Amino acid sequence: GYLWLQQNGLLKKHQSWMDQKVYSLAKRVEEEVHDINPNLSLGLLYFDVPPVTPNYYWKILEAFNSSKAPVTAWGEDTYGGYLLGGPKGVDTFRRLFRQHKLNGMFLPGIGYPGPPNWRQLVALEEAYRDNGHLWLFQYGYDKKSDQEHRMNFQFLHSYLLFNRTEANPLPSFDIYPAVEAMPYLGPDNHTSSVLLKRYPFGTMAGSCNFTLVTNSTRLVYIGHNYTKKVLSGPNPTLKLSDLPCIVYGMDKEDIQPTSALSIVRELDWLITTYRVFGLANFTDLEKALNQAKRDFDQGKFGDAEEVLLDQRESAYLRGVQLLWPRVQAGLANPRSSEIPISVLRQLANSKDLFSREKPREAEISLFEGLSNWMKIGETGSLELLALSCLLVLFVFRHSHRA
Repeated sequence: GYLWLQQNGLLKKHQSWMDQKVYSLAKRVEEEVHDINPNLSLGLLYFDVPPVTPNYYWKILEAFNSSKAPVTAWGEDTYGGYLLGGPKGVDTFRRLFRQHKLNGMFLPGIGYPGPPNWRQLVALEEAYRDNGHLWLFQYGYDKKSDQEHRMNFQFLHSYLLFNRTEANPLPSFDIYPAVEAMPYLGPDNHTSSVLLKRYPFGTMAGSCNFTLVTNSTRLVYIGHNYTKKVLSGPNPTLKLSDLPCIVYGMDKEDIQPTSALSIVRELDWLITTYRVFGLANFTDLEKALNQAKRDFDQGKFGDAEEVLLDQRESAYLRGVQLLWPRVQAGLANPRSSEIPISVLRQLANSKDLFSREKPREAEISLFEGLSNWMKIGETGSLELLALSCLLVLFVFRHSHRA
């Protein structure tokens, strides 16, 4: 069949015939169904993109297309996690829907990917935030995973959707520097909640902490082990080991000061650390940071954040550039390197990520490298102090015996 069509140059003609035939049959189905119920939505399960999906899948959707009932395509590539970018990304399907002029939506399927148990809740949040619609794959649960699935959806519905069918997400933001904050606004246009999760890359220590700026004294914390507790305010502190989690009960007006304080502390730490390692030429960043601190103290949180967001990426990139000669020397001769080998890898990785236009990953890699270098330096200083004390004690004892 296929080989004969190819040998005789008939593949395109056969494809055109198939498209027309499929469209005609699907159109008959659409007309008969919508004669009975014009509001019934029609769609296809397991939907992919060419070359995996033949073009006639699109012809079926085009035939099902209706101004009254949206068509749907139910995807399965997101069972293990939400996808954006590339041929399997949900954004790719949305673009193809527009190209085919379909009145409808692509529905990513969210499955239960297994431990850690909050991976499903994070995927549900990502799908609601980006796509607004999804479907749940519920086959194959045991009793424990079925309970976790129900709790994931309950937390999503109660604390992020505020018991509504549609989400009202506020713009996401970063926190110091390895945390993604995904806030949502409640129906009163006042109360908000936020899902906090670590970036999927990096190894920041779980003891690192950050502050939520709020006057609320009774925030509800829902942890990744399904525990709930009250966070005492104002301005409670969380650790990276507390993530992922949902914090419910913040005010909409708390979002910007939390974001602004985070970037102030992040770049303050960065400048201080640069000084420790002898890096100079950051006068403009110091000036911007001082201005941001004044703005923050005066309650001008938007101004404080804006002045530092303009400086953030360049501050990291310049740090990598200034450190690079030392990194090169260390890579060339690791035994005599002033930079610990584990830190060398992180600093070199940061430069590589910048060159591949992945600035957020590059910044986290540099932040982690400098943090680890500081810790190793502090440990070394303590060990040197302890050795010096032992040496003094040894000399004292021997001189006393003499």
